Parts: sequence; C-alpha cells; structure tokens
Amino acid sequence: MREPIGDIIGNIWSSTDISNNLNYICDTFGPRPAGSESADLAGDYIKNKLDEYGLDTHKHQFEHAYWEKEKAEFYLDNNKLHAIPFHFSKSEELTGDCFILKTPSEKSFEKANFQGKILLVTPTKQRHGGMSRKEMFRRAVEGGAIGFIQMSSIMGGVLETGSIGNDFTEIPAFSCSFENGRLIERLQNKGKGKISLSIQGKKVKKSSYNIIGDIKGSSDNMVISGAHYDTWDIGPGAFDNGTGVSTVLALAEVYSKSTVKDKFDDTLRFIFFSGEELGILGSEAYTKDYIDTDRTPKVSLMCNYDCTNIKGGVRGAFTSNSMSMHKSIVNFVESRGFDIKMSLRPPHGTDAIHFSNRKIPTFGLAQFTAPSYMHTAFDTPDKIDISELKNSTAIAGAILADLLITGKMKNV
Repeated sequence: MREPIGDIIGNIWSSTDISNNLNYICDTFGPRPAGSESADLAGDYIKNKLDEYGLDTHKHQFEHAYWEKEKAEFYLDNNKLHAIPFHFSKSEELTGDCFILKTPSEKSFEKANFQGKILLVTPTKQRHGGMSRKEMFRRAVEGGAIGFIQMSSIMGGVLETGSIGNDFTEIPAFSCSFENGRLIERLQNKGKGKISLSIQGKKVKKSSYNIIGDIKGSSDNMVISGAHYDTWDIGPGAFDNGTGVSTVLALAEVYSKSTVKDKFDDTLRFIFFSGEELGILGSEAYTKDYIDTDRTPKVSLMCNYDCTNIKGGVRGAFTSNSMSMHKSIVNFVESRGFDIKMSLRPPHGTDAIHFSNRKIPTFGLAQFTAPSYMHTAFDTPDKIDISELKNSTAIAGAILADLLITGKMKNV
C-alpha cells in the first residue's frame, strides 16, 4: 500500500482528465474573456466537473467594467498596419511620428525625450524581471507621449494583447508585431514611418462568476487552491491558464477520491476565478465578499496555479507571509528531489495577490519560457507538454498533502 503522498502522486499521474479538461476547455469554448458567453459556458463545465467529483459547489457572481472595441484602424505611411488596441485604450484619432525606445529601463526612460511623439517600446523581459507594460505606459504618459505601442517579442506576425488599466487610458495604446515594429524602425531611420490611428471603444457592465467547490472538513480551518479560467478575446489560453485550471481540477478530483483526506480535518476549497486578465478582478471580489466579511472560516493557506506548464519551461514556485512554511516546503521538495525552483517573495500579477495582501500565507506554482505565446492567438494546447503538466500537478498535490498531513499550516 502506497503512503498517502505517494497515493496522491500516483492518482494524478493515472488521471486522464488532466489532458481531457485542457483540450476540451480550449477547443470547445475557445477564447473566454470575462463576462462573455464562452466564459460562462466554461464556468458551467468546470462546475459540472466539480459536481462529478462529489464536491459541494456554488457560483460567486460579481460585476465589473469591460471595454468593447468598436473601431480600430492603424496605418503606417498610409499602408494598413497589423495591430490591436490594448484593453481600455483611449478612443482617439491621431497621426504622429514614433520615438523608438530599444531597451526599456528606468535609466533609458529618464534619458529619452519623446514628448509629442508616439512611443514605441521594443521587446522587454517583462515577465522575468523587466519593466511591466503598465510601468512603461505610465512612463510614456509622464514623458508627454501622444500614443503608446508595444512591439511583440515573438517573431511570425504574432500580436500580444493585454490591459493597461481598468478604465480609459490617458493616451491611445496598442500592440504591433515584431516584424512591423522593425519596419517602423527602419522607416524612421529614413525619415518616414508616420503612424495614423483611429480607435473607438466603450465601457460596458458585465457579470462574471467565480466557481467554487468544497471538500468539507471537520475543523474551522480552510485551505484554498485557485486558478483563473478567463482569457483574452484573441486566443484559447491553453498555457494561460488552461494549464492552471487543469491542475486545480485534478487536485479536486484526486483529493475527493483519495483516503488521504482521512489524515487531516481541514476544508479544501477550490476556486476558479474569472476576470484575472482584466485586473485580477475575480479574486478581488472574492476576498472582499468572503474574507473581509468573515463568510469563510480561517484561511490558513492560498495556493495559486497560473501557467503550470509550457514546453521547455522552467518550473518555479513562490511563497509569501510565512517563513516557516517556506522552509518546510523547501525541505520537502529537496527530500523528494522535485524539479522546482523555490523563491520567497510576494505574488505578482496573479490571483494570490489579494490573499497575500491580507496576510494569508500563499504558495504559487508556475512555469515559464520564451516564447510562451500567452495573451496571443497561438496560446494553444499543442504548446503544452502533458507529461510535464502532470508532473507540475503531482508536485503541487504532494506539497499540499505534506502541509495538510503534518498540520504545519495550523501554526502559521
């Protein structure tokens, strides 16, 4: 008979639902922007799977703003340019020259003079320690730019979408392909390359749903595992975050069926957030409605799974708000020989933020490489290594089991 943690690992590896759920969500529902019909259908599918696994389920509804694009036209010297506006881009028509910032950094922004011009920023490792899009955009506004363009870091005509903020921006903002960004640069060097754009959009109200499933325990202690299931409107979001959804669904399935549940008395809550891409809205609504109002018992740990596999990726994890938990996980990971890099830092850009800000210990697992194709039309299931996705999920399940069985979270 296998040990309890070995039981969890074995059942994850033997599960066929991990790949089936990933493929079904991406291939059947496609892009799942928060508040859309496809997001609602994906949420219903997730809830039905949790019901099938025997969990006690319900939906948590929240309202939010959404930007609907009405018009988006871009021209380079009167030739149509392949580009897309960022969410909540300012509606405006303008024509102007570009200032190209090749190496975005605090120092390069301080030295650059782009007042009265459209600022084009070239690729930056923004998800791996570089400047974020929002930070670059803020610097563009402060420096007097009349428009903002972020060039894709991926070759092949790939466009990357995303958000600048949760309301209309101060200046128009859009994304162009790597190739068009280089074309603009070459033309600018010849005194050409004038940009003309016409963007029109409106703010509307949408309703979205967090999907919640519980495996009830006998104590007043709750441990949460979460992942967001929404995407942007241009791609099916296999990596971001079909992988995280598949991981959390697998944890719900395995823990609901395993005898490991007899080893601890905590309530396990599994939450599938919507609105993450729009500004981490679903988890914000959840923490306000459940944590701040004491609708839930003590939450001793929030585990977040966002982008848990990409082919060739490097597996990493973070913890926050508990040095003892961090040391415990590091020791466990080393004792088992798990292939994962641990770091002690606050979460960034993901649903764990709102829990960490409330001093709740958090654990997050992710896997990144370049290119990841996230926020593009090419974030598809063929980019995922199912074997490594199972490995990430097995590691996540084992770490959670160790924390629960040993009762280490109760004294945090």
